[in-house]
Amino acid sequence: LVRVRGDSMEPILTESDVVLLDTSWVEVPIGRKRPSGAHARYMVALEIEGEARVKWAERPNEGTLVIFSENSSEYGPEYFLRSEIQKIRLIGRVVWWCHTVRE
Repeated sequence: LVRVRGDSMEPILTESDVVLLDTSWVEVPIGRKRPSGAHARYMVALEIEGEARVKWAERPNEGTLVIFSENSSEYGPEYFLRSEIQKIRLIGRVVWWCHTVRE
């Protein structure tokens, strides 16, 4: 279980929500597509340069990883190429989340 910080995944995840990670899932499938033809996206936790983040991730091909925030009006997509992908650690796939009650 991990507690979320920040607003990049709003409105799905908000500050202090809790996510459950499947840490056995350590690779984003390459080239997988949805029935619409768009690349499949997976909500994952990853570590980039020492910072843990929860994002949507897709692998359109072996040499590219793209991560997206749900709050796309504030945070644009980030593209990582083959050499940069090696430096990213996939912590796990988000399989469940819970909103925190605010008083």
